[in-house]
Amino acid sequence: MVSVKCTTMGRVVVVLRIFALFVGCLGMGFAGSIYAFNAYQLAVKQTFDLQQSQVDLVASMGNIGISVGFPAGYCAERFGGRVASFVALILTVGSFTLIWSTTQMVAFYIHSYWLLYIYFLLAGFGAIFSYMAAMITNINNFSKKHRGTVIGILDASFSGGPAAVSAIYGAFFMNGHTHGDEDEQDLPGFFLFSAIGFGVASILGVLTLGNFPPETEIGGEDHVHGGFKHGGGKEDDRSGLIDGEGKGDDKSLSWQLKRPETADDETESKPSLEAEAKSTEPETVDKTGLALLRDWDFHYLFWNFIFCAGLQLMVQANLTSYLQSFHFEKFSTIITTLSFAIGTVSKFIIGFVTDLLVNRVPRVLFLLIANIMQTGILIISIFYADQFYWLVIMTLGVGLANGTLYCLTPTILSELFGVKHFGLNWGCILMGNGFGGLGAQYLFGAIYDYYGYRKADGETECFGLHCFQLSFVLVAVLSGCASLFNAALLERSCRRRSHRRLAVTKSNGENFLTEGRGQIQCAPETS
Repeated sequence: MVSVKCTTMGRVVVVLRIFALFVGCLGMGFAGSIYAFNAYQLAVKQTFDLQQSQVDLVASMGNIGISVGFPAGYCAERFGGRVASFVALILTVGSFTLIWSTTQMVAFYIHSYWLLYIYFLLAGFGAIFSYMAAMITNINNFSKKHRGTVIGILDASFSGGPAAVSAIYGAFFMNGHTHGDEDEQDLPGFFLFSAIGFGVASILGVLTLGNFPPETEIGGEDHVHGGFKHGGGKEDDRSGLIDGEGKGDDKSLSWQLKRPETADDETESKPSLEAEAKSTEPETVDKTGLALLRDWDFHYLFWNFIFCAGLQLMVQANLTSYLQSFHFEKFSTIITTLSFAIGTVSKFIIGFVTDLLVNRVPRVLFLLIANIMQTGILIISIFYADQFYWLVIMTLGVGLANGTLYCLTPTILSELFGVKHFGLNWGCILMGNGFGGLGAQYLFGAIYDYYGYRKADGETECFGLHCFQLSFVLVAVLSGCASLFNAALLERSCRRRSHRRLAVTKSNGENFLTEGRGQIQCAPETS
């Protein structure tokens, strides 16, 4: 009877866990839509008569808001995904309502455009609560062996959100105004759509982002099945569904849950194979605070993310500026959608592949390869970015590197420093990224304004490759430095793997000798 109830409960938990992942993906998608600013950047610029540096600062405010992940991470860890989703509901719906109001009082906001900075900052800050609610809830709900895939799916949704929103904006809100009349686009309708979308995603998060932890290995410290734990672990909030039954019968229940053909001798038949596989798994030690700051692995991971995320934001957020400067405005929707689409696909594929190869190939190797490719593309862009075919290659290359970065950085972080403080640790990295992105965006805008000219209405325009060459030099250098950080982290990872293999080999050798001695000692005496 207990076994039947456990099986039924297990199926219910699996369904709830998968649905929480689906809702998490929806929340991630709308959180990522903060980065869809590129799709309507020209409309904002012309509507409020902004200079390039000013409109880049508006975009940076959204990035800074979504990068202040420390409070959101703490909230999701301490109070759960439902509470974090409720906070997201208040902040995102409120901020996008304020942003919508700017389109109703354009004359006022032309002179008080600085309020746009605050509104977009609040929108980004609300979006990070949706992000953390989805990320932390689903990392805890799925086992470690699927972590790369789960994070890949979530981050793919994070990239897919801007791609989908950019496509929606182009299809329903641009209305054909792409030739110097971008201020005629339907910004009010789009901002209202964003407010409603964030509201729906956040309400679903409040209802569904619960704690449904994974089943652990039989015979482990705690065994979770059907939503409750065996073996003395702390029961979760669903234990009341099976009140009183099965208590005190842990051993028999655990025996029923084992596969019959391996229940008796599985642990005896493959000890060395399991040990060898585990010898290459990343060591996980829960760290945060000063202990984290003293760890070189964290600094290599942190600075790589700061440099890469900042330069990728600068390139991706200004795709429409490149297109306008080179007279390719008609391809704005296609290029912006392509940028986020490649990030979406790459995150899922990279997460899945690195899960398959994690015991043979360090995840950081994929980061290094992506960074080297990105560096080469940015160097060539200094000379050929005004060619449309190269703009497409640059968009794909930077998008692929961005997908790899956002998928593997949180995965590696959780494997090196545990999931206990993951929200705080990942939030700190994201917060650093906000300032890195702000610096990169500000430099881009300042260089663009320097080489451009100001129109009578105050808007700045610049045409030609010279408008961007210096900014491409800067981001190529940053990408090269990030590759060095990756190489250092890879070297340390390979060294640790080598030490673990040697330790397992030595341990297996000692066990063999001990077993041999035991056999000799127990051998029957002969006359």
